[in-house]
Amino acid sequence: MKKSTSLNDLKENIIPPLENELAPGWPILFTLIIILLCYLALFIYTRHRKNLYRRKGLIELRKIENLWVTKKDKAPLKEIPLILKKVAYQFAPQSSSLSGEAWQQFLHQTQAEIKLTAFQILASLSYEKDEVIHSIPEQDLQSLIEDAKLWVRTHRVLEGELL
Repeated sequence: MKKSTSLNDLKENIIPPLENELAPGWPILFTLIIILLCYLALFIYTRHRKNLYRRKGLIELRKIENLWVTKKDKAPLKEIPLILKKVAYQFAPQSSSLSGEAWQQFLHQTQAEIKLTAFQILASLSYEKDEVIHSIPEQDLQSLIEDAKLWVRTHRVLEGELL
């Protein structure tokens, strides 16, 4: 005999609640990604701050070059040695006491690609009268500006060898 079942006799089907928890590896992965992103942002920020003095030096050199090229005014060229000194002081404060041959040697040591004789005009720009500066050939001045920009962009600190 069959027993008839009614709908009232049926038991309710219990569906377990959905779990919103992630697998244990996901929070660890998200944490690692956040730490990595923070480290990367800090690295980019410190590198940007570290090279700020280079960018400022290049901006000043480009202003001088623009004045010289557009107005043929050689007077602003007298600031090139000062710009190089300011840039050098940022990474080697002991360089502020250098002058003459020692200063040129320092510039060559920190950027060996530039010839040792490239910065010989610096002394003339620093100490000579305007008449002497106006007698310097334009090709030499252009070469000096290019070498100064190259030095600011690419100089390196040689630990233990400076001074």
